[in-house]
Amino acid sequence: MKKILSIALLLVLAMAARAQEDYSFPVEFRGKTPTVTDFVKAISHQEDPGELLANIGKHKKRICGKDYVVYSKRTKEGRFVWTDSTEFCVWNYSDGRHKMVVMIHRDYLNGEIAAGQYSGLSLYVYDAPTRRMRILSVYNQGIESPEINGVPVYTLSAEGKTITVSVNNPDEGSDSITYRWDGAFFSPICL
Repeated sequence: MKKILSIALLLVLAMAARAQEDYSFPVEFRGKTPTVTDFVKAISHQEDPGELLANIGKHKKRICGKDYVVYSKRTKEGRFVWTDSTEFCVWNYSDGRHKMVVMIHRDYLNGEIAAGQYSGLSLYVYDAPTRRMRILSVYNQGIESPEINGVPVYTLSAEGKTITVSVNNPDEGSDSITYRWDGAFFSPICL
């Protein structure tokens, strides 16, 4: 009896892990291909979009190119000015069937990156034949933080397909690593 229960439990756990691994969501759009704004809408319409995207309609939108958009919102609290900034960009996979959607979020205090505040990187892959996208593990894509203690800050390049991860620690100094998207994976750029 214990053996049957153990096997049943393993099957249930395997099915749950597979369902989590395969979680994807639809991207609705008009025309031949989705725009960066279509991807933002798809991400923000998820069941639990989280604090970052919950109020994206209240943010100011700035399109910086065909495949790059920034949403930001400024709020004043006494003498402090907080800026909540979320950037999105879309890069093609070399197979022509998929797109990498990159989302970077940063909080600024009086124009400076707010140390200790949230700075995040999320990666999504869009599958053109199914018109669905899913989140990817940043670490499985090869992106890591420099090996010093501190909060990583992510930055998209204005041109090209790179992401820079920077860490600044008053006791240990600062360090950064820049990763280039090659159409399939991210690789560190050796400077």
